[in-house]
Amino acid sequence: MILIITTYPNIYTKLKEYILNNGIKEYVLITSKKNELSYKGLNCDCVNEFNQESIVSRAIFYHQKNKVKRVISFGEKDVIIAAYIRSLLNIEGQKINNAEVFRNKYVMKKKLIEKKFIVSNFEGNLTREKILFFIKKNGKSVLKPLYGVASKGIFIIDAETDLENIVCKINLDNYMLEKYVDFKAMYSIDSLVINGVSVINAAHKYNIDPLMMTNTKKWHVVNQLNIDSTFSKRLIEIQKSLIDKLENENSSYAMHTEVFHTIDDRIMICEVASRFGGARIPDLLNNAFKVNVYDMYLDSLFERRITQDKVVEQKSKVCSILIPKVIGEVNGFPDKETINLPFISEYSLYVKNGDDIKEMKHSVDSAAVMVLTVPLEEEITVHINNIKRYFPY
Repeated sequence: MILIITTYPNIYTKLKEYILNNGIKEYVLITSKKNELSYKGLNCDCVNEFNQESIVSRAIFYHQKNKVKRVISFGEKDVIIAAYIRSLLNIEGQKINNAEVFRNKYVMKKKLIEKKFIVSNFEGNLTREKILFFIKKNGKSVLKPLYGVASKGIFIIDAETDLENIVCKINLDNYMLEKYVDFKAMYSIDSLVINGVSVINAAHKYNIDPLMMTNTKKWHVVNQLNIDSTFSKRLIEIQKSLIDKLENENSSYAMHTEVFHTIDDRIMICEVASRFGGARIPDLLNNAFKVNVYDMYLDSLFERRITQDKVVEQKSKVCSILIPKVIGEVNGFPDKETINLPFISEYSLYVKNGDDIKEMKHSVDSAAVMVLTVPLEEEITVHINNIKRYFPY
């Protein structure tokens, strides 16, 4: 039996289509009760409380009933739970210690230092005194949750910060601290590893720091670099080195790495994760390389025929655009019919005109997301400028 664990609905995992189209039978999908409708028609166990205790309890039940041979997880929050189950039940794949390298940011940074990668100065096992000393030595710093996602719960602090006002709201045991990085640009490097081979690799440039996106009207553009450019090749070589040296115990996985290109031309690792990136990066990979990364990934996980087992080439220019939510009333956002342009391969609207936005859920909380796809010989920024006239900001 295969045990599938995910907090995500089907719109992100594409599991429903894959399982039904391929006649997958011996599996159980454990997900949150709120995803019940999303996975209707599948063999689901929808739990009211999606946490490690409840998921492990269900896993033990299914293992005793029909031995679990593989545990598959989707999403950052699922990685540790799946790894714990593999460790507990002695199932092949990524165990808990290895999973911590890709989730616990303090463990991650220590491993990166051990493997000779460049990272910003950092500190863990925090106390108020440690924080004050660190800021005095390093200046502006970032206080971030060990297991944070989507930039939630992050505080940028310096000597002028009212530290007590922050510390009283959080548990320092769940946080780490790192020096704020002044950088020229920020990038993600995204790979799909199949049976130990990175068959797809691409670098993406962020036009703004994701931490600075909250309540701003500036679009966040994630632009895929030309795979043949010198800088793209430099980033991809770093990614391949990370894949080699971090030794993910899963044979097939997605790898999402965020890096800073510093003012003195160094590549500094921000974070690594054994998952697909956000900002519609799987769609960017699909459209640029003319493949289906979900099917390739799932074929490998379900031990089916591998549809692609060699490195594939870039065939289109792509970018995703995240238009942020802004506090206040929503007005002037076009529907799909209004913005039906040939180079917009995907447009998702998450607000309705007339909505009253009271708060931001996280720094990349978006009102709308688009994916643009154009031929390699075209300039994608021209198309970005052309569609701005359709939006209120």
